[in-house]
Amino acid sequence: MIVDDIHDGPAERLAELLDIPLLPDARLVLSGRSVPPDALVRARMRRTLTEIDAVALAMNDAEIAETLPDLDPAALTSLRELTAGWPAGVRLAALAWREGADPRGFDGRDRLVSDYLRHDALADADAETLAALRALAGFEVVDADLAREVAGMDEPMFTSLTGGPWFLHRVDRRSQRYAWVPLVRQSLAHDAEAADPTAFRARLARGADWAQRDPERALEAVSLYIRAGQPTAALPTLRAELIPMFSSGRLFELVGFIHALGTEDVTSPSLATMLAYAGVMTADVFCANEWTDAAETLWTRDGFSDADDEVAFLTLRAHLSRSGLRQMRDDSDRAVAIVSRQSLWRTPALMLAGIAAAMANDDDAISLLDEAAHEARKVGVPPAEMLAVAERACLAVKRDDPRAPALVDAAVALAADEQWSVYPHSGLAFALRAQVRAKAGDRDGALADLRRAAGMRPIVGPTLPWLGIQLRVSLGEAAEILGEDELAHVVRWEAEELAGRLRDAQHLLPDRPVAEPARYVITAAERRVLPYLSTHLSYEDIGRRLFVSRNTVKSHVASVYRKLGARSRTEAVSIATGLGLFDAGAGQGVPLPDHVGLIQLSDRPHL
Repeated sequence: MIVDDIHDGPAERLAELLDIPLLPDARLVLSGRSVPPDALVRARMRRTLTEIDAVALAMNDAEIAETLPDLDPAALTSLRELTAGWPAGVRLAALAWREGADPRGFDGRDRLVSDYLRHDALADADAETLAALRALAGFEVVDADLAREVAGMDEPMFTSLTGGPWFLHRVDRRSQRYAWVPLVRQSLAHDAEAADPTAFRARLARGADWAQRDPERALEAVSLYIRAGQPTAALPTLRAELIPMFSSGRLFELVGFIHALGTEDVTSPSLATMLAYAGVMTADVFCANEWTDAAETLWTRDGFSDADDEVAFLTLRAHLSRSGLRQMRDDSDRAVAIVSRQSLWRTPALMLAGIAAAMANDDDAISLLDEAAHEARKVGVPPAEMLAVAERACLAVKRDDPRAPALVDAAVALAADEQWSVYPHSGLAFALRAQVRAKAGDRDGALADLRRAAGMRPIVGPTLPWLGIQLRVSLGEAAEILGEDELAHVVRWEAEELAGRLRDAQHLLPDRPVAEPARYVITAAERRVLPYLSTHLSYEDIGRRLFVSRNTVKSHVASVYRKLGARSRTEAVSIATGLGLFDAGAGQGVPLPDHVGLIQLSDRPHL
C-alpha cells in the first residue's frame, strides 16, 4: 500500500498508518516532504523501517548527466553542488536550458526556481516561516545560536525550520548545524536582499561578528563582512589567517576574499605586503602585482616601522624579480643583512639569497640554501623548505654532483605532499627528477615526472619568472633525452620568453637558442580565454570578466578549437589538460603565462 504526500500533521494520524496490520509479504510505503519526528521515533522501535531521506534521493553526476547530457564535467559538478543533487533542482535547470538559458549560468535567481518555490515547494509555509527562512538565507550553514544572534529567533522556531520540508538538513549525524540546499538558499537570499537590502546586510554583519568569536569560523566571518559591505572589518581576521593558511597549504581559499578588497580599503603597508605574497604563492598575477604596487606606495609614504617590515617587502620584491636578477640579489642580500635570527622572515630571506646566488653561480648559494631549509624545518614552514631543497638539488644536478639523486628525492618527498603540491614551487622537484631518471635510463619514471611537472607550467612563471625558467630548462633537458622533441622545443621557447622579461637572465638558458613554434602558439587574447573554458561560465559571463564582447570571446574560443583540433568545449578542456596547458584549477582564477605553446605529442598520449 502506498500513501503519498504525507504532511507534517498530528503524530497520532501517522501512528495509525504505521500500526496497520500487514500480510507477511506486504509493504507500506509512505512518502512526503516531512514526517512528525515523535511518531517516527516510536515507529522505529515497533517495526522494521527503511527510511529514504533527501541525502539518499540526491542525484549523482551520472544521473544528472542523463538529464543534461551535454554538460561538460566542470559544469556538471557545479550543478550537482548547486542543487545538492535535489532532483527538482536538476529538473529546473533542464527546463531553463530548454527555454534558452545557459545551464552554466543557472542559479537560484532564475525565474523558474523562484516560481517553483513560491507556488509549490514553499506554498504551505506561513508568513512567519517564510520570514524566518529568508532571515537565515544569507548564511550557508546555520544553527540555533546563529539564528538567535542574527534574527532574534527562539529555539522552537528554529527547530521548526530544520529536518522538515524547508531545505535545511543536518550537516552530519552529531552536528547541531544545518546546511541549505544551495539553490534554494540563493533564491531566498535574493528575495530577502531585494526586499530590504539594509536589513539583509545588517544580518550578515551580525553573523560576521558572531562567527569571529569562534577561531574555526574565521574565514566565514571574513566572507560575511565582505558580503555585508564592510571589508575593513574583515582585515584583522584576514591578516591573522594569512600565514597559518600559507603554512597549511590552504592559501587559495583566501585569494577570492582578497579580490573582493580594493586597495583603498587597506591602509597598512604590512598587510598589503602579505596580500601581495598571497598572490605570489598562488600564481595569481593580478593579486601579486596590484598589492605589490599598493604596498610600495604605502611604504614610500609611511616608511618601515621595523626591520621585519622591510625584510618582508624586500623578500616580496625579490620573489617577483620585476627589475631583474641583479635587483633580486640586492634585495635578498639586504634582507639577510638586516633580518634578526628570531624573525619569521629569516627563512624566505635566506632562501631567496641562496637562489639569487645560485643563479649567479656564486658558491655562497649552497650554505645559504642549506641554512634556509634548516630554518624552514625549525619554524615549521614546509613550502619554504620544499623550494630551498629543490633549489639545492637543482645546483647539484647542474654540477653533476653525485649527491644529486638523493637531493632530488628529498625535494620530491616534500613536493609530493598534497598540502604543498598546490603551490608553484612544487613543479621544479618533479622536473629535476624527470631529468635525473631520464639520464639513468628510467624511461617510465621519467615520463611520469615529466607529465606532472609539465602540467605545472601555467602557474610557474607568471609571478615567479626565474622559477619558470628553471622548470622549463629542466623539462627541456629531460624531454630531449626521452625523445620528446616537440615538448623540448616548446618549453625552451617558453624559457626564452620568460628570460626576455627578466633582461639579465639569458645565462640561465641552454646555449642553443630555439625558434618560436608559431604553428602551435596561442595569442595573448586566446590565452586569457582558455582557462575559463573549464568553468561553468557562458561566453557572455567570460566577456564581462575580461571586458570584451560575447562575440569576441566566441571568436577566440573558435580559434583555440582550431589550434587544439577540438570540436567542443569539453574536448578542448580535455586536450588542453592533457597537453599541460592548465590543470583542474585553471579556471578558478589561476592565470596562464603570457606565452603558452601548444605541442603535438608523440604516440604516448600520457604526456
